[in-house]
Amino acid sequence: MMKSTFLIAFFSIMAFLGGVRVDAQTIRLNTADLKAIKAQMETSDKQAAVDAGIRFFNGTWKEALAEAKKSGKTIFMDCYTDWCVPCKRLSKEVFTLKEVGDYFNEHFVNVKMDMGTGEGKTMGKQWGVNAFPTLLFFNTEGDVIHRIVGAPDLKILLAEGKRAVERKGYAWMNEQYASGNRELAFIQSYMEVLSLASESRKAENICVDYFKTLDKNKLTEREYWDFFRKYIKDVDDETAVYVYKHRADFIAALGEKEVNKKIYSLYNSGAYRYWKEQEGQGTFDEKGFEKYVKRLMKSDVGGKENIVEDARMFYAEKQGDWASFIKMATERLDKGGMSDFIVYNWGIRLNVECQDPVFREAIAALMERRAKELSTSTEPSDIQMMKSFESIADRIRHPEKYKKQSSVVTISGKVNALRPGENVVQVVKQEGRSKQVIDSCTIQSDGTYEMKVTVKNPGLYELDCQRGQKATIWLGDEDVSVDFPGFGTSKFKVMCPAYYAVKGGTNNEVLDVLNWESMRFMRMVGDIGRVLYGCKDLSAETQRELNETLGNTCRAEYFDCISHWADIYADRESVVVLLSQLQDDKYNAVVERIAKKLTEAYPNSEAVRNFNITLEQKKRLYEGMPAPEFSLLTADGKSKLGPSDFRGKVLVIDFWASWCGPCRGEIPNVKKAYETYHEKGVEFLSVSIDKDEVAWRKALEDEQMPWCQVLAPQAGKEVKELYQFSAIPFIVVIDREGKIVGKNLRGQILLNKLEELTR
Repeated sequence: MMKSTFLIAFFSIMAFLGGVRVDAQTIRLNTADLKAIKAQMETSDKQAAVDAGIRFFNGTWKEALAEAKKSGKTIFMDCYTDWCVPCKRLSKEVFTLKEVGDYFNEHFVNVKMDMGTGEGKTMGKQWGVNAFPTLLFFNTEGDVIHRIVGAPDLKILLAEGKRAVERKGYAWMNEQYASGNRELAFIQSYMEVLSLASESRKAENICVDYFKTLDKNKLTEREYWDFFRKYIKDVDDETAVYVYKHRADFIAALGEKEVNKKIYSLYNSGAYRYWKEQEGQGTFDEKGFEKYVKRLMKSDVGGKENIVEDARMFYAEKQGDWASFIKMATERLDKGGMSDFIVYNWGIRLNVECQDPVFREAIAALMERRAKELSTSTEPSDIQMMKSFESIADRIRHPEKYKKQSSVVTISGKVNALRPGENVVQVVKQEGRSKQVIDSCTIQSDGTYEMKVTVKNPGLYELDCQRGQKATIWLGDEDVSVDFPGFGTSKFKVMCPAYYAVKGGTNNEVLDVLNWESMRFMRMVGDIGRVLYGCKDLSAETQRELNETLGNTCRAEYFDCISHWADIYADRESVVVLLSQLQDDKYNAVVERIAKKLTEAYPNSEAVRNFNITLEQKKRLYEGMPAPEFSLLTADGKSKLGPSDFRGKVLVIDFWASWCGPCRGEIPNVKKAYETYHEKGVEFLSVSIDKDEVAWRKALEDEQMPWCQVLAPQAGKEVKELYQFSAIPFIVVIDREGKIVGKNLRGQILLNKLEELTR
């Protein structure tokens, strides 16, 4: 009875999660339509696989293992979930290919396992499956011998299938490396396999360690050089130092251009490591930089003068020393030979960052000067560049021309169910941590409403109907229309997640998508909770684990969708709203690329400027960056603790509060992590942002957490700014060198990260 109830519940969840990311024309399909599409796709997939592609074994895992032992074949397993879009694409576009089918049907017992089912969940933990799709290969004893994380194409799948058949995959390579195999061909293949297994960080570390043991004379050989050129980035790495000292040998063997390019890249990167930002303040290690300059100028690195000049201008800009910046810019322009792209960006940066009219005029004159120098050219590219210089000079001199003037927009719509005494629509603006009503109007007796709103600062606003139904809108210079269902005369206001279509201009197309995706996410999470908690045969712990796992999956899909729409609407000013949602480091490249495009397209946008400020703060918390430092009083009042006190050990910091239900709910998971990994050198530090010290101390007594506890003053204002979080629990993992290696990790994801760091 328990099993059947669980399966019914789980497949109900999976059916609801069956919708896939679709384009703007189909995104509003209802649930029935999505289920129909899902069923049609699955039928098509199965039929195509039968006709041409991989034929999957119809039976349990134990039966598949028995079949493998009987036939002597390797087992290939597609670990998928019903909601995973790449899984569906892999099944439809790769597994159905005849070439794949021919090879896999001959060499493998092919198995599909839904990792959302009871067996899949259990076995997935055993096999370390935490991303989908994951493709596993097993020997006849059921041991994992090879793995691929992600959806490979035809070429990669066949190559890795062959590697598994030959028993030279992931497991074999781990054993070979542990036994001391350091042959170049093996190391190169090993790093490819680790990358396919989503262990790129391990691959990078292996590369660095490999060069420490390598006979440096071999580096002049092409295969070793390519290895070095691709992976070594630190100018002070011992291999990099060796290459510079023996560069004549490398130039003779590999060519001057290629060797000098790599050396220039190493020394150029080294010049920018002397600016550190902490607590929103930047510090310049001028002595360290000048020492580096002396070292560089004594070298014979080609282009060393440019490296130093670029770096000096960078540090002048960072410190706001515009007099030095302009002096250096003028001198470099006088010398000639400067890239127009670099010169143009001087103007862009100063226009955004400097408000002093004297310095603005000086840089505008430089931009105008370069435009005149290009005016005699007939080359189309020079003519276009000349116009760009003229444009930026005008923007610098006359910023008032490019400032958006206050505009008056009309906000209108209809409310279907009126509510006596509360028939008001308000426009609300978030100002810091508080909300301010900008304007409001009364809903007419026929349900219509309309108001004229003066917009001084284009950006994100909230439209609140009857003090409860809310839609996020963008106010700029375009009229907006939103219809609401209204609460009517019901006794209670039901604040369920809802989608209210936002109409009005190009910027509100972006907000309409955000509102839709937010509603879809909230409904998915809500339905999961309702179905799971309705399964009375499931233990509370099982319900909690399933709810957490599926909730995390929904969040991942939600953010993937937001990233998808951000790419589509990358030319809209309002896309900053979508970018603000993408906090995970996996989206850093997408966010930075679009932010750069927005900065160029909207140089005077307050919304873009504010986002860039936030982005710069966020960059301090990228994985691999030094953890921001703080020092807080411990519970016994005898000492202070901060990240630097744990240097040399992996550190887990849990930001929490006694009043936070999810924080208290996460403590058992943190205790499990402590019990498992503390003996392996992992330390833990809980940082409370409680206002009430008495409540904090009572929570410490109740929870009995056996690790260090500190209380952040002012309800954690400082640490929240340092670590850029607004919601708790917020868990950060810091490696032995004091660098951030994970943020907002909870439950099994935290355990997986600690396992990786303590291997």
